[in-house]
Amino acid sequence: MELERILVVDPIDGEYTADVRISGSKIESIKKTGGDFRSIAMPGFVDTHSHGALGINCMTMNHEGLEKWEEFAQSHGVTYLLPTTVSASEEGMKRVADLVSKYISDRSRTVVHGVHFEGPYINPKKKGAQNPEAIRQPTLSEINSVLSDVVMIITMAPEVGGFLEVLPEIIKREIAVSIGHTDATYNQIKAAYKLGARRMTHFPTV
Repeated sequence: MELERILVVDPIDGEYTADVRISGSKIESIKKTGGDFRSIAMPGFVDTHSHGALGINCMTMNHEGLEKWEEFAQSHGVTYLLPTTVSASEEGMKRVADLVSKYISDRSRTVVHGVHFEGPYINPKKKGAQNPEAIRQPTLSEINSVLSDVVMIITMAPEVGGFLEVLPEIIKREIAVSIGHTDATYNQIKAAYKLGARRMTHFPTV
């Protein structure tokens, strides 16, 4: 199949008009043509931080709700989605992770790729809309209980007690640690970075 006069949005080469030949599910060739375009081809969006859509809440959703959410995300160009929790109980975190894990395993193809735990191991002073009653310090016992192969990202505050004890375990599992909802100093963030925290959630500018 050949798509003619496509505006290609290329992260490397920028934007240009081209004819795109597709073979099966792969792009076979791109021939730059210049001139006006009729439609747009661009990489799919990656949404690593979404709490829900269409009235569907990550913390209370069922499989049907997640399917509806996935369809909505796909219709807007999202090709990689991580449903994101808020600070919750150990049981609440595990419920979401188990549901998403089963949802993925039941499908041969899905844009849902895992879970982002946003909290509860954050600074109460920077809780934002998070429930203060659910915020707490991490322990190795709880970390080993709530983390699984479906957890892709966990947002934490490096100044919170227990962070340095649990960080190696999280990194060992190849889960991305994202610094967020934090009141950490420069040195605390620098130390967390050196130990493997490579992301930020809600990056503070002031």
